[in-house]
Amino acid sequence: MTHLGPPYHNPGRAMAKRIVAPLAGIIVSAVRTSAIQFGIPTTDLLQKARPYKRGSSRGLSSRRHLDVELDGSYNIQFSQCVDVKLRDDDLFQDEVVSYVQDGEIVSTKSYILFHLCQNNECFYESEDDLYMVDLASYLTNVAQYHATTRTNYCNACNSYVDYCTASDDGAASDDDAAAAAAQDDGVAADAEDDAAAADVDDAAAAEEEAGEEQAQGGDDGERRNMMAQRRIKSSIDCDQCAAYNCYNTTNDDAQQSQEDFDSNVADMIADLVGCLASGQYWNEEQLYLSAICSPYGDGVELAVFLDDECTVYTNKATFQGVYQQYIYENNVEDLSGYAEKYIKSAFEEAMPCKELDFADPDEASDDDADYGNANDFCQQIFDEGALDFNQCYNENYQFGSNYNEDDQYSWYTYDMTYDEAKNIDDVCSVVYQMSGEYSYSYDVEKSGTWYDRDESGKITSKKSSRNQNLEFSSTAITLLVLLGVGIVGISACFSYRRSKARRMEPLYQGGAMI
Repeated sequence: MTHLGPPYHNPGRAMAKRIVAPLAGIIVSAVRTSAIQFGIPTTDLLQKARPYKRGSSRGLSSRRHLDVELDGSYNIQFSQCVDVKLRDDDLFQDEVVSYVQDGEIVSTKSYILFHLCQNNECFYESEDDLYMVDLASYLTNVAQYHATTRTNYCNACNSYVDYCTASDDGAASDDDAAAAAAQDDGVAADAEDDAAAADVDDAAAAEEEAGEEQAQGGDDGERRNMMAQRRIKSSIDCDQCAAYNCYNTTNDDAQQSQEDFDSNVADMIADLVGCLASGQYWNEEQLYLSAICSPYGDGVELAVFLDDECTVYTNKATFQGVYQQYIYENNVEDLSGYAEKYIKSAFEEAMPCKELDFADPDEASDDDADYGNANDFCQQIFDEGALDFNQCYNENYQFGSNYNEDDQYSWYTYDMTYDEAKNIDDVCSVVYQMSGEYSYSYDVEKSGTWYDRDESGKITSKKSSRNQNLEFSSTAITLLVLLGVGIVGISACFSYRRSKARRMEPLYQGGAMI
């Protein structure tokens, strides 16, 4: 196997149909700050990233209709990442067919199976609430939700800054009063004791009278008070506002820098999901960067692709090598370590569908107790084509290498053709018929990994070197602002493994134990 050396530039060559770079350079996408900060997914990006047909001639579009009304009571919980291997005639061009035969180039597209569950139901693995969507739609919404959580929460905190700061001032006043009382001398204390003893009967009488009034009014007053307290706590958590450092009164520039930084990380995730053109070339083909299923299907890896839709994966170059060159040539921040944190969160944590729309704590009413509408992140996943996985089976469609078995390329096995995969209904049928027996294309040995795994292949809680020090303290941000230096992301590095991870115990995949 001959390594062709590092990527190089040669934009003059006319390339074939899809394994082609439409641009010789890279234009960094415009900042979508306003949309991302307020929780609005980048719809145009989703439509570009997934060119699926909306309908089906077999009348399967009803799969998109939810049996339940999607509202803020639901959560989206990752279940399984699935690769669908594609047959694309461009793979058999003379320039690339030898690499395809050696397994160094493969056409594949990744999809996500996820649960739509309520409250504690997300802790139970069930097939009844399973849905499927393409990886681009899932990551655009779920990863960006995690990336913008802090900024969106701080926007709400700033709306009720008087409420939270008033609570803090009240607590401080109580502490001061208690300290002053503790300094009273013994004579004053004795006098107070005598006065208190003299008022015992009056206090008892007042308490009895209050008890009678409460009995007459029932427990409605107390119940209303408790409900109001619960609503206030669920509406705005002042402690969380403080933990996010939302009230940075010492340096407004530092606060804005943190918000800009969060937005830039979300932008990078969007760029990767949209198939980022690197401006780097290998074998006269431009290299693109995006996500692909991990070999275990329990998350994703960042990988290198040869086409502008990121469906032709290659192990001839690593994400880190190409991305670092992209960083250097375009003089942009290295945010890969920060993006890693939020991308991984999309597969480790449930995403609540509850809208981040807080009522005024001082004017809470019983109407505030409901869950409200689903947020845009959850809604967009279904608007862009998520299907009820249990309704995906189509007995008229048989997947796999089902034609041209006797041609010269019969050695290439696949699940669907590239054109067939344009129909999300057919893709869902193919994945359903796999019955949990999934295969994956990502090559950990040659492309690297950002996960740490134990001997059984399970992801461990140990953070990779790219995940260390992922959040700046307010002091660090302030210092950077004062020095006039932009926030610099931590340089990312992969942890390479030369030995294959072996699965030692069953793994849950799409409702099946394998």
